[in-house]
Amino acid sequence: MFKKFKANRAQRDFFQQEGLIPKKIHPTLAGSWLRSREHGVDPFIEVAPPATDFLQSDTEELLLKSARPYFDYFGKLVAISECVLALSNARGAIIHLEGRMEQKIRKLAERHNFLVGADWNEKAVGTNAIGTAITEKTNMLIHAEEHFSYAWHPYSCAASPVFDRASGEIIGVVDATSFSGSLHLHTIGWVAAVARLIEADYNKIVAIRKDRRESGNPPARFYIRENPLQQGPVRILGNAPAFLLALNTACRVAKTDLSVLLTGATGTGKEMFARAIHHQSNRSEGPFVAVNCGAIPRELVYSELFGYVEGAFTGASRRGHPGRFEQADGGTILLDEIGDAPAEVQVGLLRVIEEKSVYRLGSAASVPVNVRILAATSRDLQGFVKQGKFREDLYYRLSGVNIEIPPLKERGLDILLLADFFLNEAAAKLGRATMVIDDQAGQALLEYHWPGNVRELKNLMDRLAALTEDSVITLQTLAQWGPRGLKTENNKDISGKELMIRTIKGTGGNITKAAEQLGINRTTVYRKIKKYGINIYDLKNMNLKT
Repeated sequence: MFKKFKANRAQRDFFQQEGLIPKKIHPTLAGSWLRSREHGVDPFIEVAPPATDFLQSDTEELLLKSARPYFDYFGKLVAISECVLALSNARGAIIHLEGRMEQKIRKLAERHNFLVGADWNEKAVGTNAIGTAITEKTNMLIHAEEHFSYAWHPYSCAASPVFDRASGEIIGVVDATSFSGSLHLHTIGWVAAVARLIEADYNKIVAIRKDRRESGNPPARFYIRENPLQQGPVRILGNAPAFLLALNTACRVAKTDLSVLLTGATGTGKEMFARAIHHQSNRSEGPFVAVNCGAIPRELVYSELFGYVEGAFTGASRRGHPGRFEQADGGTILLDEIGDAPAEVQVGLLRVIEEKSVYRLGSAASVPVNVRILAATSRDLQGFVKQGKFREDLYYRLSGVNIEIPPLKERGLDILLLADFFLNEAAAKLGRATMVIDDQAGQALLEYHWPGNVRELKNLMDRLAALTEDSVITLQTLAQWGPRGLKTENNKDISGKELMIRTIKGTGGNITKAAEQLGINRTTVYRKIKKYGINIYDLKNMNLKT
């Protein structure tokens, strides 16, 4: 639950002018105003100061890793609204912002320094959702005039702390900020929900690491203790929160007859999700037909989907041929890479959805079909709609429920879970004994960006099982058989203040991109920054030697 204070401008002005707490002010808000004044906060401050100590600890690095999939997922849900999603550390310094902001709110965020590296503790900027949630250790909703600084009055913000369950201490805060009166109730609810999901993921990983340390297991092996999920006859592995969120949505919608649009990069497992939806639906006894619209020659897509009659075109079968929709009658059809469907096919799909029948190519007679339609794409269909490349009415008919499957690089320890499963599945098929991945190789897999996602990981594990003689996968193994770009050297290779400065400056101060270019993790970058005494806020003004 979020506290609601209902203070107004007159009450805030009275406190500013008289120095006294007005009547009917909630004690929590009154306490925050008094603290802000005691800290010497300027009530007319317009720009938040930079955090004095912004080097991230291991805790903050893990917090950020746990939070990023959720911010990416929920950020897309509020992409068209004027809302900023932020994550701060336990001291109130912002460590992550969701980047899909509308231009107006983005400019205001830059104006007030509501950006990564800014200090939004009560001591720095007065009463605000992030800082007050840290002090009060509870959910906080600060609306308009309830802020201590008059510059924040045009905004409303909701924040929810994230806790380390072992110590009970706050490790971060999830915040949503929007214009006053524009922060919707469902967005406020998401803030608390996201905070709890991040908290669960963070504490789960901490528990796994602690268990691994205390178990006395040899350091040369990853022991994956996560239980795989099994959805009916289709087995889907994964425990990352954003992935489970997508999977749970798929399980819920499976029992309905709603159309589903599965989105995600190539290789994320969209067809596996579609099969899981089919096998958990009331149509599970019927056929499941998958059609890749991007793999069929453009001139044949219509006849492939809807069929054709004798003489429909040169080379057509004398008996005609039923299309995939007729083959899927009583079951489910998956239209994969639907973004590649030509215009005439899009019109035909609308007719199938509206009339529940198909017209074979060359025929004026309709054939009734009872089919549930699932669609999948790695394309930006909304962008296609704006460009006139995809029918808007068809988009909304297909996206009754939109499920976005996160890329593998955002699924954290799922990479190791899947690698272990694929490796030993391939080994078993080859009659080999159990194979393991050592710590350094496992870390390399975690740091790789996986452009081919789960498909690429499976192909790599199949290759390793077939081509390696040793039962332990090491960095040397990956160096020989792994993809280009996989970090197979120790971080000791990264050295030199000049290299660090050039890389960070080249990325515009983006630590995540700098870490990717250097082939190390963010924590190591921050440690190097501290070691070399680099001020990342001054990099843009540094005159580097060429």
